[in-house]
Amino acid sequence: MTIGDLLNVAIQHELKSQILYKHLSTVVSDASARDFLLELVEEERSHERRLHALKASGEIDTAQPLDTPDVADEIARGHAVYVTLDEHSSMDDIVQLAIRREQRAAQLFQRLAASSTTPAIRALFLQLAEEESGHEQQVISLFSSDPAPDEQAD
Repeated sequence: MTIGDLLNVAIQHELKSQILYKHLSTVVSDASARDFLLELVEEERSHERRLHALKASGEIDTAQPLDTPDVADEIARGHAVYVTLDEHSSMDDIVQLAIRREQRAAQLFQRLAASSTTPAIRALFLQLAEEESGHEQQVISLFSSDPAPDEQAD
């Protein structure tokens, strides 16, 4: 696996997030939920553009092999979010899905940063991880009266 492959994993994650949030925006009836999901689509689109720009910039050698070639497969296996929402889903259902998705996105970018030896890529992935964590906090503060499942006390 190469640095270019690693960037492709991140780009695919952003594309899947856009598709998910766009689809959900078409099935929810709550206008505030729809607006929020469309806002997330734009945020993820911005991330995708930044990743493409880095890849095309020539600042990095996209053909350089990674020290950990199995990282993309490992991330892909552990990153799936299974959606069970439909037109009857509540705002709380959507909020919980968005929180889980953003948590996993932050974890993805942290893992990608840790696997990169290229400073420009590591910095971008760390910045994206921070932004995804910010999305999670935004979801919680705007829409959730309950903590995310990972944050609930036992």
